[in-house]
Amino acid sequence: MTQLPLTLLSEEKSHAIHIERYLHLTKNVMPILAKTTQTDWPVQNDHCFQRIVLDAICDGPWYDKIIRPAYQGNRPLG
Repeated sequence: MTQLPLTLLSEEKSHAIHIERYLHLTKNVMPILAKTTQTDWPVQNDHCFQRIVLDAICDGPWYDKIIRPAYQGNRPLG
């Protein structure tokens, strides 16, 4: 699949691509790395990675800034 610069994509399409990437990384990549690397990761479950990423992006609890469920709504509150 050819990847276009996000500036050439519609805002909706760009948003969908970011959500898809976030879900892929937190549901597949991070849990696999946590279970297969030599280091001892403190978390291994996908929902834990999802919360950590969202908390970091929101600079605090994600649920204070994003409508639940985050992966579906992913819109700011208010």
